[in-house]
Amino acid sequence: MALTHLGGVRDVWGDTAGARVRFDEALTRLAATEPGALRATREAEARLQLGHAHRREGDLEAARSHILEAITRYRSLGRDEGLTAALYELAVVEMFSGRRAAARASFDEGLSVAQRSKSRVLEAAHTTARGCLMQEQGDLREALAAHAAAARIFAELGSRYREASALFYLATTYLELDQLTEALAVIGQARARGRSAGAPRYDALMSAVAATALATLGRFEEADGERARADQARERVPDEPALDAAVAVHGWTVDVRAGRREGDAALAEAEGRVAEHSSDDSRFALRVLTTAVRGSGGASARDELEVWPAGAAFRPPSSDARVPLPEGSPLRRILAHLVARRLDAAGEVVSIDEVIAVGWPDEKMGVDAALNRAHVALSALRRKGLRDILVRSGGGYALSRAVVVRRAVQAD
Repeated sequence: MALTHLGGVRDVWGDTAGARVRFDEALTRLAATEPGALRATREAEARLQLGHAHRREGDLEAARSHILEAITRYRSLGRDEGLTAALYELAVVEMFSGRRAAARASFDEGLSVAQRSKSRVLEAAHTTARGCLMQEQGDLREALAAHAAAARIFAELGSRYREASALFYLATTYLELDQLTEALAVIGQARARGRSAGAPRYDALMSAVAATALATLGRFEEADGERARADQARERVPDEPALDAAVAVHGWTVDVRAGRREGDAALAEAEGRVAEHSSDDSRFALRVLTTAVRGSGGASARDELEVWPAGAAFRPPSSDARVPLPEGSPLRRILAHLVARRLDAAGEVVSIDEVIAVGWPDEKMGVDAALNRAHVALSALRRKGLRDILVRSGGGYALSRAVVVRRAVQAD
């Protein structure tokens, strides 16, 4: 067990080769112990971790072999939590291999087992990973919802490293939707959550994606700084060729946006590099470069929550109907405050005390009366069209990160 856990720590640090040494040693020691359920459980754990390390290194066949061994043991033992973790790893391997139907089947079974065993961490892990599959299929709205839901679960459970990962993939979806400011804000949140984990692969990916977003905004000096940080972090992960490919392709996107590299040549080189070292991250980087060279992408205005100045009205996503709010109403002030918090301090929630202070700034009320008014106002906003958008999270209220929010230009 100690060797397996030490290998897991090395894997997070980016030392997959050192991790595999630990896992192999663990399996060697287990082979000399008495056969039985306990040994089979420990072997499944070590093989699952070994498969994960091989997957990081791009050896997908070796990864699949070890993960299938773990699945066989977990099924025979009736260990649901281990089984759902192994199904997650198998699904990711299949996704990296481009076998989308097989990946979807493993995600579906893994999510069902996680829900059956009430493992919320693994339920969220399957949810955000399925979101990555949805991104590859072009289902960006569904991907946003999946990543946002997973991040919310991880936050509630205090799993900072996993929350950082879900937020990172949420940011990549915003980038594909051409919501660049939102993408940068969410990357900032992801960095804050994952800072203590010491995971250089995510440091590299976050900086590389930030560089792409900044370059797309024309902020090339900042983009070059992020690109340099991505390269520095990548050097601390010596055995992940798909990570190298992803960071390199993001860098080429910066060069294309800055006019320092010819687009078609960069795209041709990137296609070869990603074909050789395929992962969801490297394929995402290729999609972003393709957009830089050939255009396309971006969110339709009708897919956004559009809010008029001072909360005078809003238009829900996928709707042509403008919903006006009564003049002078606390609903206007509360909605405007929620929008300001969402756009100007992304990730922070509005407390119930803030709702009361914003909604009724000049009134003195008893605690019960104030709370009742606040809850009635929030319920009214939901009834008017924000039911799935105005969510309770982290001890307060917020506009869901699964929806793009935009301030309307019109003042009427």
